[in-house]
Amino acid sequence: MLDSQCIDLGFGGEKMNQSDQEEVIRRRQQEEYITRRIYDEYHWLNYWGDHSFKYLLFVNAGGVIAILTFMSIFKDKIKATSLAGLASVLTLVCFVVGLVLVGLFSKYQYYFFKEKCKALEEDSKKFSAGRLTFAEFIIKDAPRLEESRYGEKYALAAARCALGGIVFGLISFFAYNYINVDLF
Repeated sequence: MLDSQCIDLGFGGEKMNQSDQEEVIRRRQQEEYITRRIYDEYHWLNYWGDHSFKYLLFVNAGGVIAILTFMSIFKDKIKATSLAGLASVLTLVCFVVGLVLVGLFSKYQYYFFKEKCKALEEDSKKFSAGRLTFAEFIIKDAPRLEESRYGEKYALAAARCALGGIVFGLISFFAYNYINVDLF
């Protein structure tokens, strides 16, 4: 028969009183939270490294290939001083700058999340070793929950370049087919 103040945990007859059991449960919940935070950070590291990079890369790289193909096919028919010629060059510039920004975005996001993961793992080890309380862990973790400010700027700039490339590409196409005007 068990003492009313003790609970058998099933580990070789080891008994703990209720406050000790509550402490064990609280500690497990804290460890589960920390484990989940580490998992979440690695998830975002993989997400940003994979999906966003591919999307922006393919849009801008596809734009570069398309405009280079267009320019090479019609190189003898488009004057450099015409609206179509200028729009073609601006299209190419937009997509190339977009490609550079995609590279910067990808690199920045990778290192941003890598540093967050590294700091999170270090604090997790400190917590497990008893050198950091859960409250201290939460306080140190709060800034890590913030989003990347520069990553968003790189991504938006790359998306704007892709949009600019599309707009200038359309201008080039319509200027070549419908408006044959020399600018200079």
